[in-house]
Amino acid sequence: AGAGYTWTIGTLVVSRPIFQTRFLTYVTTYVGFSADPNATFRYKIDKNTVTVWITVAGWGTSNTTGFTITIPLVASSLADQTSTGIMDGKDGGSFINDIFANFGSASLAIATLYKISASTWTNTGDKGVRGKFTYIID
Repeated sequence: AGAGYTWTIGTLVVSRPIFQTRFLTYVTTYVGFSADPNATFRYKIDKNTVTVWITVAGWGTSNTTGFTITIPLVASSLADQTSTGIMDGKDGGSFINDIFANFGSASLAIATLYKISASTWTNTGDKGVRGKFTYIID
């Protein structure tokens, strides 16, 4: 993305988006699948937050017990930031409704997806998420 503005006030340098965008799209990179989900990723920047909407047209096939996606803008350097907004989806072919995203545990450019009810994902069957989440950017 790269939507931002930098200005200097004395010794203070401010570099961040200072507006709200329209809905934009991006292509994510998945980790945790032998066949990736067929999903549309849209996002909107509102000052120092990014909200991502995920719409699924087809679930992916899991091949590991982890699940990460790339995000459109790097998350804030706050340690282990957790998203607002709970998503639902599928794990091992079963519907679940308690998924959230964490940023910074792997990289500030990656969202690690977790289930509240269990520590790991099933490494076979349908897997994916849908819904929205919001995170802070610097």
